[in-house]
Amino acid sequence: MSAVARAPDVSPTRARETPESRAGPRRLSASQKALLVCGILSSLLYVATDIFAALQYRGYSYAAQGVSELNAVGAPTRPLTLPLFTLDNVLLAAFGVCLWRLAGRNRALRFTGALLVADAVVGQMGLQFFNMDPRVAGRTPRTAMHEMVTGVEVLVILSAIGFGAAALGKPFRLYSIATLLAVLACGGLTFWIVETRSSLLPWIGVTERINIYGYMLWKLTLAVALLRVRDAAIVADPQGVVDDPRSRERALWQGVR
Repeated sequence: MSAVARAPDVSPTRARETPESRAGPRRLSASQKALLVCGILSSLLYVATDIFAALQYRGYSYAAQGVSELNAVGAPTRPLTLPLFTLDNVLLAAFGVCLWRLAGRNRALRFTGALLVADAVVGQMGLQFFNMDPRVAGRTPRTAMHEMVTGVEVLVILSAIGFGAAALGKPFRLYSIATLLAVLACGGLTFWIVETRSSLLPWIGVTERINIYGYMLWKLTLAVALLRVRDAAIVADPQGVVDDPRSRERALWQGVR
């Protein structure tokens, strides 16, 4: 009696058998969760520091003045903002390191983590060494250098959001694209207001903060999405778990839903 060989199932939507899939979902460790929480705390701390420092600065206009002026040379709030924004950068770097370690073969998430660490480093340099002169001093060489460092940081932030858009599923990608467009629009508007001395100059603090707070919300959303991960293996290596692109997209988002 001859046995009939059964053809293997090579359906492109069939999940590959990996050590992770045989052993069940790979949960986040306590240390990974703690580092992801750093991303949430970083965003909340930045916003809280900005609001609280603005309230402590007599004569400061939250609507008409930028965040950098809270840390300017001679600003009465610099002793407050310097340590708190430094802590924010430490938390951001820890979050970025966590993304790098969690990423596995997910290159988009790995690049996102690296860029967030770069943002922390550049931001700390601007905070510590390239803070601006008071606005009343005009555009001094120190202020010009501060603007250059800020420009580099903006490019790093835009790159982080761009890579982050490809790191998770379609809903987060659409949200990231919307955030990217909003940051570009508000950043461009802020630059135009400053350069042209537009009648909107009294609102420059508002346009700048929409830009910054949008980025803070994006970081917080990314951290929360990853904290809700069901299977870290899918996030770290979506191509190694599911072959078909559509099924991979669905499995990737289900992994963080």
